[in-house]
Parts: sequence; structure tokens; C-alpha cells
Amino acid sequence: MKKYRKVTPEGTRDLLFEVCSARRMVEKRLRELFERRGFREVMTPGLEFYDVFSSSDRYFPQENLYKLSDNKGRLLVMRPDTTIPIARLCATKLQNHSLPIRLYYNQTIYRMNQMMNGGSHEMMQMGVELLGAKEGLADLEILALGAESLANIGAVDYRLEIGHTGILKGLLERLAATEEEKETITDLIAKKNVDALKLWTSKWSDSPEMALLCQLPLLFGTEEVFAQCREVFQNYSADLLQAIDDLEQVYRSLLALGLAGKIIVDFALADQADYYTALVFRGYLEGVGEAVLSGGRYDRLLSDFGRDLPAIGFGLQVDLLAQALLPTETISPIHTALVWAEDGYWLEGIALCQELSRSTESCELGLMATVEEALTYARNKGLSKVYLVGDTTKEVPV
Repeated sequence: MKKYRKVTPEGTRDLLFEVCSARRMVEKRLRELFERRGFREVMTPGLEFYDVFSSSDRYFPQENLYKLSDNKGRLLVMRPDTTIPIARLCATKLQNHSLPIRLYYNQTIYRMNQMMNGGSHEMMQMGVELLGAKEGLADLEILALGAESLANIGAVDYRLEIGHTGILKGLLERLAATEEEKETITDLIAKKNVDALKLWTSKWSDSPEMALLCQLPLLFGTEEVFAQCREVFQNYSADLLQAIDDLEQVYRSLLALGLAGKIIVDFALADQADYYTALVFRGYLEGVGEAVLSGGRYDRLLSDFGRDLPAIGFGLQVDLLAQALLPTETISPIHTALVWAEDGYWLEGIALCQELSRSTESCELGLMATVEEALTYARNKGLSKVYLVGDTTKEVPV
């Protein structure tokens, strides 16, 4: 029995009519914005060699990847991320390109969701990558572009959360723990599960690093959080204090750009893509339970492919943005009129459809047997008019 013929695989779904239209609207608005800002589109293969993602399992654990093999037995994966393939592309295909390199993409990623919470395994992403630009102005440009991207698709109630991976990674590097233990600690910190974190890490009860790691989930808010963070780390390490100063400078610059009320600081911000090296950020919309935007600075990723370039970028979840857009936007039908031709006048009906389509009016050719059926169909579809083609052509409002 072929019991899977009528269902889609776990983590995937069919998209219908208005959802597809909303997705295309999001893509169009973002594409126009990115191109107006000097970014050029690139596409990477849906299939990549496993080696592209295996330089460090901490980026994307292999159990999260869709894997298959080619006819030579080589291991392939369905693209789980776009930033890493773009790093490969930049290091190999754009070596002589003037810096900085401004790229954008619009493509699907495939990544297994191990949480078993109904999350999607197939996600359409659009985003930008700015390669060859150091911290400072480039960070502000990308953050401001991320905020503008959300505003550009019609989002009013959005927020950006910003953080700095230097503090979390600096503490973990000094902690005497295995990589698996560090991954668990990072996950608990990102989920702000302080109680579980304290219980699970009792073996490091004498470690100053562990005590500080337990403080990170509590360090979030707005301007006041910087003073709180400095108080926690004042006697620990100059490099962590510098990370706090750097993030505060970014925060104040964003306020000066008119984003007051939109920015939250979170020193527990962590991402599955562990290639981020400094600034990290996420974007959220009111009513959407997960991040619709995520990004950060990844200054060491390109060195995995033999080219040492600083870089920063972000990706947007197109389907989540489209889902948020549907209740607030009127998605117009793709056509407004129906052309119905009597027997013997079919060619004239097709010719009229072609003529209308070349002008400003969109239309559909009616395949109904009678005028009554054509009018009923047009009313049900929400069309505004019907053209009746016979000895003469009449326009009938619906």
C-alpha cells in the first residue's frame, strides 16, 4: 500500500493561492530594496558536497542535514544554510571582485527541526551578505537595512534584538568542559532556562566562568542592561568589557537612526549557526512566535575556504513574513475579468484574451458550457466583469 501518496513529508507543506501571492509580494519588495542599495543577486546549488558544511560540526550538526549520495558515492547535502555556500562562492569565484562585495539571495534551505514542534524543514529565505567590510559602519548599515526590510514589507510592530557572541564564547573557551557540554550550556542560555542551567552545571560550582554564564540569561533589556552587565563583569576580563562597550556603541547609533523603541539588548543571544564572531541580531514581528530575521558578523568563516575576509549579513524567513502579511494586506486576484465565447467563436475569445493581456487588463478564458455558468463562476471567483464573445462582444459587470 502506497500510504504516503497523499501527504507531504514532515516539515513540508503545500502552499495555495493567497499564500503564494503574499510570498511573491514579500520577495518583490525585498528584491527592490536590496537592489536599490547596491546588492546583486547570486544563487547557489540546492545540492552541495557535505564537505562544504563539515569544517566544523558545530555550525550544523549532521543529524540536522538532509543527506544523499551521487553516482560516484560522494556524500551530498541539501543546502541547510545560504551563508556558508556564499562564503565558498566568494572565496572561489569572486577573488578579483572589488571590495566590499554586496550580494543578496532568494532561495530555499532544508534543515531538519529536531524539536518535534511542527516547525518547517523547508524554508524560503531572502537575505544579504556584505563581504570585505570591517566592524563599524558596515554593522550599522546591515542592521539599519534589516530594520528597513521589516518596515518595507508592511511591518509596524517589529523589534530587533542585538547581542555580542564575544562574551558567551569568551566564557565557554575558559570553561573546562567538553564540546557537547558547551553545546548544552549554550542551548540552555539561549532558552533562558536559568534553573536547568544551575542544576545541570553543578559540577562547575567553583568555576567563576560558570557563575558568569548563569548570569547571561538575566542580562537583557534596553539602556540599563549595559550598566548591569559591566557590574557583573567588572573584575573579570578586559576583552569582555570591550565587547560590552562595542555593543553599547551600536545600540546608541541605532537610537540615533530613529529606531528607539525597536531595539532590545540580549547578552544571551545565541544562534545555531555558530560561525558568528561578534555582533548578532534577530528580528521579530508581533504575533509571530519565532524570529523572522537573523544575522550577524562572521569574520572567520571565509578562511575555511582559503580567503580571509570579514563579513556580515542577515537572512529573512519569507514564509513567516508572508504569513504575517496576509491579515494586513489585500491580496488582489491575479486577474479581474472572464472572457466567454459562444460555440463557433472560440478563436475570437482566445484572440480577445491575448489582446486584453497585452494591455493593462488581466483575464481568464472561460471554459463553461453556458453563459449562466460563466457568470456564476465569475461571481464565485470575485471577478469584476465578463466579456461575452459572439456576433458581437459585450462587457457584462458581475
